[in-house]
Amino acid sequence: RRSIALKEEAGDKADVAPTYNNIGMVRREQGDYAQALENFNRALNVSEAVGDRNTMIDALYAIALVEQLQGKYEQSLKTAGRAASLAKELGKPESLWELSTLMGEDYRMLNQPEKARRAFEESIAVIETLRAQVAGGEQEQQRYFEKKISPYQEMLKLLASEERSAEAFMYADRRCRIRPIAG
Repeated sequence: RRSIALKEEAGDKADVAPTYNNIGMVRREQGDYAQALENFNRALNVSEAVGDRNTMIDALYAIALVEQLQGKYEQSLKTAGRAASLAKELGKPESLWELSTLMGEDYRMLNQPEKARRAFEESIAVIETLRAQVAGGEQEQQRYFEKKISPYQEMLKLLASEERSAEAFMYADRRCRIRPIAG
């Protein structure tokens, strides 16, 4: 909070929004969703005012995640959709795959499996495109992508719930190419 006050006094509005996002993340981890949303919305408002669309994506993703945690799946979809549009417009694939995964989870919770599947497929396609661009060998690719397996896991859950074993196996195989399953 002191950092925000100093930045505002100095007229450094561009750095205020990320600080609000950071405070919001701490509040979210503490389970204080109301305070988290307040800070994320402040970050969004400031980033909109200064035209910082990258921080807008971050703030919108954070808001959508809290909405999802609160069980507000339809609202989360709207918020994440707005962020995904910005991510596509700005060419931000790292944000896009996360947002698509979040939207897929929302669709799954709303019992809309086809939309969930399309969202997970989009996320996986982005990840696989990024994987092809990673410099280095197989180990470097695996290390880079070891935290990008959630859309594969979500797709497996969805397909398993629909008893689509053959397709689930296909996605499990694709997932193994990113990070081998131990044992």
